[in-house]
Amino acid sequence: YITRRSVLLGGEGVTVEIDEAKRGKRKYNRGRRIEGQWVFGGIERGSKNCFL
Repeated sequence: YITRRSVLLGGEGVTVEIDEAKRGKRKYNRGRRIEGQWVFGGIERGSKNCFL
C-alpha cells in the first residue's frame, strides 16, 4: 500500500510535523533500557497526507 501510494510532502510555506517513538518493553522491568523498534512518522498540515 505504501509503495503504491507514495506522495511528496512539504514545500514552500507548507508545515510538516515529524515525530518518533520507540515501541517495545523494558528488559527485566528495570531501568530505562527498552528493547524494541523505532517508528518515524509525519503529517502535512492542511492536506493530512502522512508517512510512517
